[in-house]
Amino acid sequence: MSKKGQIGLGIGLGTGGVPGLAVVGWMGSTAATAIEGITAHVAGPLVTVRVASSFTPGTAYFHWWEDGIYVGVTRVPERTFIVEPGQQIRVSVQDTTDPGYDVVANAPTVLPRRRVLSWVRSTATDVASYEVLQQVDGGQFARIGTVPVVAGQWAYEFLTDVVPDLSAVVWAVRAVDEAGLQGATVATSSEAVVRSPDAPDYVISYAANRVTFTEVS
Repeated sequence: MSKKGQIGLGIGLGTGGVPGLAVVGWMGSTAATAIEGITAHVAGPLVTVRVASSFTPGTAYFHWWEDGIYVGVTRVPERTFIVEPGQQIRVSVQDTTDPGYDVVANAPTVLPRRRVLSWVRSTATDVASYEVLQQVDGGQFARIGTVPVVAGQWAYEFLTDVVPDLSAVVWAVRAVDEAGLQGATVATSSEAVVRSPDAPDYVISYAANRVTFTEVS
């Protein structure tokens, strides 16, 4: 049985297009890890992630995930991602010599950057739409979307924008009738959003238009 490894890297670019403070890394929990290190080369919005593997070159398959979503396989130990200024992504990679590797069963456990909110319709007959609200760290509720009522539809869903990290977030849904009057609000309990794990130590080297982060072994 071929061994497999997993490693991950969180990447963030500041609004000036240079690496921000959200550069973090972590090891996966798989046994018999073949991946021995990871580096990220930043050139503008292009971030090339490269891993070091103990597998013989040319024998391994490298499977990549961005924010928990599978984005493909490479036979070389690197892949380039686009990270716009102010954006953060989390990259996970697993290496294996198994050409039939099950990427669904072995997908990394990563908290999603967005949430899917689900609810059932109001029993009131004059509801025209539902307002979706979000509260961050005990502040004021802000409307983040509106979902129109569909005749005969019982269940509704809403995909949020990127959830603010390291925050306490509450979501709510409020019915609005045909006259624009707001009805009762139903809210979730507060959720502590933590997507940024503790960061290991890195050595940072600078070159023309490139910054390299190498994890300290």
